Amino acid sequence: MPRTRARPLVQGLLLVAIAGLTARAHAEVSEDARSLYMAGRQAYQAGRYDVAIESFEAANKIAPAPLMYFNLAQAYRKLFLSNEDPEALRHALEDYRRFLREAPTTGDAGNRAAAIQALGELLPLESARAQAATPGVVIAPPPARTELMIVTEVEHAKVVLDGGAPAPAPLLATVTPGEHHAHIEAPGWFPGELKLTAVEGRLIVGEGRLSPQPGHVEVASEAGAQLYIDGQHRGALPLALELPARGYTLTVIARGREPWSGAVEVTRGETAKVSAPLRVTGQRRAAKWIAGVAAAAVVLTAAESLVWLQADSAASSIDATRTSSTITPAQLDAYEADGARRDTWRSGTLGTLAVTAAFALLAGALYLFDVPAAP
Repeated sequence: MPRTRARPLVQGLLLVAIAGLTARAHAEVSEDARSLYMAGRQAYQAGRYDVAIESFEAANKIAPAPLMYFNLAQAYRKLFLSNEDPEALRHALEDYRRFLREAPTTGDAGNRAAAIQALGELLPLESARAQAATPGVVIAPPPARTELMIVTEVEHAKVVLDGGAPAPAPLLATVTPGEHHAHIEAPGWFPGELKLTAVEGRLIVGEGRLSPQPGHVEVASEAGAQLYIDGQHRGALPLALELPARGYTLTVIARGREPWSGAVEVTRGETAKVSAPLRVTGQRRAAKWIAGVAAAAVVLTAAESLVWLQADSAASSIDATRTSSTITPAQLDAYEADGARRDTWRSGTLGTLAVTAAFALLAGALYLFDVPAAP
């Protein structure tokens, strides 16, 4: 290949490689800034304004934004109101002014109004302190500190740094340069481990990512009932269930029972107990009543059969006597009466037996086909 053709190809490959590295670096920077902002927000909400300031300042160095100056000003103002540190007051005023100077005037009206109001409250305090200050005193800036900050998205998390006492996240600690180990835990989350290398005179931020623990669900209902969760069949009760933390719709069905449905909120690491009482269906109650009628018909059929057999036995005895010898007119009348009674009870027995069979079949059909539809 001629060199004149190879050169554009090589240049193109270099540009693609550089673009890929730039995109990757940008993504890493954005992730670091997000973690720092998250730490600052959590610390601010917890009243730990010094940690919030450290976090917001570090995030602003990575990804400067006008809104970050507002966040810094708010944290410095809260810090000043808590300890009356004049440096905190000075920083709050500077950051409020810079936010108003750099933030677009067409947007963020709520924060701009809050910044203007805060300036109106703090400026008189600055003037009063300036008049009372001793002239000629210069405060040297503090030396750079070697610090670690442990952040996590999980609320109410605790951090144990190098085996020390648990502290709420985000954790800001002054450490010695070198390797450090952090253990992070929170209710409903599996514990996490984090290794960080502290650098002399710098703030190093590490984010602990915790995995959520599943929640457990116990459903108290009839054994063998079928459980559905969000319309999906999960099996017959009793069941041991582990589910991700969120809301679910449970449905319990069983033969001969009205379906039960209800909502349950599953919480990480906790057990939700659900009672699912199942009511007997009208079809099942009807099947029991019809089965009772069939049972009564069986008893009646048995009684009719006894009368039938007794009349048949009496008629057969007279008939046997007539075959072997002569019988009297009274015996003949009795034979005819027993034969008529036998025929009547036989017809009744067969009719009752047919009715009994029909009731038994109907009760069985109602019982067997009383199956609720799946959700």
